[in-house]
Amino acid sequence: MSSIIEAYNYDIFISYRQKDNRHDGWVTEFVNNLIGELESTFKEEVSVYFDINPHDGLLETHDVDESLKEKLKCLVFIPIISRTYCDPKSFAWEHEFKAFIDQASRDQYGLKIKLPNGNVASRVLPVKIYDLDEPDVKLCESVLGGVLRGVEFIYKSPGVNRPLRAAEDHPHDNLNKTYYRDQINKVGNAIKEIIGALGQEKQEEEEIKKETLKPISPPHKKRNAAVIAVSVIALAVIVLGIIFIPELNKPGEPVDKSIAVLPFKNMSNDPDQDYFCDGIMEEILNHLFLIEGLKIPSSTSSMRFKGSDLSIKEIARKLEVSYVLEGRVSRSGDKVRIIVRLVNGQNEKLLWTKDYNRTMVATELFSIQSDVAQQVADNLKVVIDPEVKKKIENIPTRNTEAYNLFLKALNLNLTFDEGRTMLERAISLDPQFADAHSLLAIYWIFAGGHGGNLKREQVLEKAEPLLAQALQLNESSILTHYTIAILRLYYYWDFETAGKEFMIVNQLDLSNTYVYDAHCDYLLSIGEFREAFNLTKYNFELNKTSPGHWVTMVLAYYYNEQQGKALETLETAQRIFPDDSFIFINSIRLFTYLGKYKEGIELFGKGHGEEKPGTTIPYYWGHLGIAYFKTGDKNKSEEYLNKLLSKSKVTPVGSPSFFAAGIYTAMGENGKALQLLEKAFSDREVEMYWLKVEPLFKPLHGDPRFEKLLVKIGFDN
Repeated sequence: MSSIIEAYNYDIFISYRQKDNRHDGWVTEFVNNLIGELESTFKEEVSVYFDINPHDGLLETHDVDESLKEKLKCLVFIPIISRTYCDPKSFAWEHEFKAFIDQASRDQYGLKIKLPNGNVASRVLPVKIYDLDEPDVKLCESVLGGVLRGVEFIYKSPGVNRPLRAAEDHPHDNLNKTYYRDQINKVGNAIKEIIGALGQEKQEEEEIKKETLKPISPPHKKRNAAVIAVSVIALAVIVLGIIFIPELNKPGEPVDKSIAVLPFKNMSNDPDQDYFCDGIMEEILNHLFLIEGLKIPSSTSSMRFKGSDLSIKEIARKLEVSYVLEGRVSRSGDKVRIIVRLVNGQNEKLLWTKDYNRTMVATELFSIQSDVAQQVADNLKVVIDPEVKKKIENIPTRNTEAYNLFLKALNLNLTFDEGRTMLERAISLDPQFADAHSLLAIYWIFAGGHGGNLKREQVLEKAEPLLAQALQLNESSILTHYTIAILRLYYYWDFETAGKEFMIVNQLDLSNTYVYDAHCDYLLSIGEFREAFNLTKYNFELNKTSPGHWVTMVLAYYYNEQQGKALETLETAQRIFPDDSFIFINSIRLFTYLGKYKEGIELFGKGHGEEKPGTTIPYYWGHLGIAYFKTGDKNKSEEYLNKLLSKSKVTPVGSPSFFAAGIYTAMGENGKALQLLEKAFSDREVEMYWLKVEPLFKPLHGDPRFEKLLVKIGFDN
């Protein structure tokens, strides 16, 4: 049976674990009742795919993806969410749940659709039959990319948590106050709402096609020759237009909601005010990131056009967006003037502009930022969720000086002492300013073993109390949850907590791209290569102008065994960012991974690597030591090895033992390599969170000492 909508094979796909059906046939009974409900809900015949046989019995010789690909081509996917369903090792989870989300995200409608009432619904309609443990909820939400909602079939009473039955013995004792028949009706109505919206969208497309090619009515017999001649000429013009202007023959396309926010121009003739202009732009950008439906390059992408003489049209083309928001800022005494313009990037037509003349106080500045974001959404016909609107209108601090200092400190190119002093002052002025606490924690984190000179204990002593306070002040702060994620990953190798925090960030801000590099870093480090690739590829298509995003794409290609694409992407990044140190560092890294040792040595010589900041020195020494050994220069290799060994006796900053172990592994000295990795573990060297997937240590895989070390770090084997 085919689907109501042409090109789909089923209307509904029921996904479940056999464990939830084997004992009492709960799923089979549910499907039978649902089909009966659908018969009284739809005029059309609705097709349901439900396989009563266990999928888990497929043999290794079967092509799982091909077996299910056509069946998963459905309109609505219903997973029966239970305690056993939430298992990444299960067939249903990997080959049905995740596979449908991936497939639907790329089809003509997408995973999320807009309903006639203006709300947004997912084509995944969960049916929950148990109250889940928190880790299982988070696991589901990490795949769904949002909060786990659905229709609940759960019976709860003191000490009881089980599926609701069709013929319930004591329905009034159910603490959830739900009845099976009502819940079945809710599922049926939800399906009708989703399929109705999809059908309406299809119908609108067809209507647009018909309207575009609307036939000319034949002339009435009583019309005179002149009228007939005019009609013939008009018809000829239309026919010629269809031939020579192909756009007339295209169906209507949805309005593109991609927009870039350019650096606001400083009109004060005071370079010291640049931070203020950049900060206002960044805050407006953060508001826009919250609005689901907009596609926005990060500020890193837009910043390279600061002071550019390029036209709006050229910038829009380079950033691959349809709209551009630009602004001008001037300050004089206690007054601030901000002029904002929303421009169509295709034809440079002005869509909206506003001149804000306000007093230089924090509440006025937040009011401007909030209003700009909402005006952009309104002009681009994007509906803002009420909860998001509250976040946009939130006032983080009422202290103007504290906010001014925070804006200055957002420029992470400041020295550690400069940023720390500003933020400590901001917190003293407003102890309730949550994001000031979080940003100060970031300064401490990057002053430590992952990018600075401070030892782990010094970092944690300062950063952890700041984050605890920030979370207490504002548990919905994106900056706070992002900072907790990187702290737990870098300094604790706490993969579970880091994953949960990244997921919370994604829930709070579905549209952002500025944290995905760290998120993908985390996914790669735990071996979730495919998931990292999907996330990276999606965001890379949105934003190709940040060096960090290029590096993340290179690594995602490499770890997904697409070495050719990794090298090709890296070479393109080198051309675009010839002087970028991050591209430089990771170029040497990839050359080592790919066995291109001569290229790595040559690149190091060109870049004068040892003049880079001190914490990157072990990184260079490690890869150079390997490259020189592999090219036959053992003396040079030992020179870099000895440098690392000397540094490891003094400080673990920069992970010297980790990289010295890499050289020993290349030399075949596995015993010495393992001794140094044990030292790196004891010293809590930051790079150890990569140990499971680090290609430098592939020769050690399978060695009981290495496997035991992975378990000690926290990797599940």
